Amino acid sequence: MLDHALASLEFDVLCGLVSNRALTPLGVERARSLQPSDDRETVLRLLEETGQARRALLAQARPPLSGTFDIRPHLSRARQKGHDLSGDELRQVASTFQTCGEARAGLLALQEGDFDRLRALGERIGEFRGVVSEVRRCIGPAGEVLATASEALSEIRGRIRGIRERVKGRLEKLVSIYLSLIHISEPTRPY
Repeated sequence: MLDHALASLEFDVLCGLVSNRALTPLGVERARSLQPSDDRETVLRLLEETGQARRALLAQARPPLSGTFDIRPHLSRARQKGHDLSGDELRQVASTFQTCGEARAGLLALQEGDFDRLRALGERIGEFRGVVSEVRRCIGPAGEVLATASEALSEIRGRIRGIRERVKGRLEKLVSIYLSLIHISEPTRPY
């Protein structure tokens, strides 16, 4: 019976419209999988949250969500022993965590009393400043591991630079000697 009622109301179309407005991958997923509730308390709570969110959006209090990625596969893999994340994956995790922190701050900055449900949601968002700053310190914009990641890495890269400079100097010297030998062995031609 419920399926027939949902089909008559075109509930799946409504979920599609909501998912088109979602700003994050997880938001799109959640909007597409919405299901009505028959629990009065749940319905009242969700209506109150929706009303508060609408008022917050009308007041231009939209939390920034543009740096959010679906990091669930990354986190799942990171939990497994022996699995590392790439630099790009770490940057996505840091970006998502930073965005979560900004969303938390935005929700907690809403006026008490008028936005208590949204503020309660903000309190449930974790803070990951340490992870974000550590990834930013160690991983560059192209996903590369920076020399600042550790003293040992910095030292190794310094040694590599020194070796490259010595090799470059020796090659330049060999080319110079080679060119001078060619110049000496070349017979002079009268013009």
